[in-house]
Order: sequence, then C-alpha cells, then structure tokens
Amino acid sequence: RLKGGLSEDGLSMQMQSEPFKSKNGQFVRHQISWTPKGPDEVIQEWVVLNDKGLAVNTLFYGIYRRAKRSGE
Repeated sequence: RLKGGLSEDGLSMQMQSEPFKSKNGQFVRHQISWTPKGPDEVIQEWVVLNDKGLAVNTLFYGIYRRAKRSGE
C-alpha cells in the first residue's frame, strides 16, 4: 500500500510504502516518484529507503515520452 502526494517543492509526485522488514532484517520503505521533465517527458524512479530515509537501492528508473501522432 502506498501513500503520498505532491513533493514539498511541488515539482513531483511521491508515494511511499509503510516500513517493512526486508529479507536481511532491516526496516525499509519503497518510494516511487514521478517528475515531469518538459511538456512531453516524465521520469519515474522507484527506490528503497533505509530507516533513516536514505536511498540505498534503485529498483527502477524510466523515462516516459509522449508518442508523436502520425503527421507531427
């Protein structure tokens, strides 16, 4: 389950999971963010945060681009 909304600076949307115990016994959270980069691109990043809120692993980093319509 994810909760969140706009980031403090209002430039991206961020969602975080509740803390859970990872396979190695540490408590972590997942954070997914979507950040616009111009009118036709959005960056999505999915990271694992440690118990101090620091990113320790990137699970996914992708750039979405608006498809051009035929004739554009």
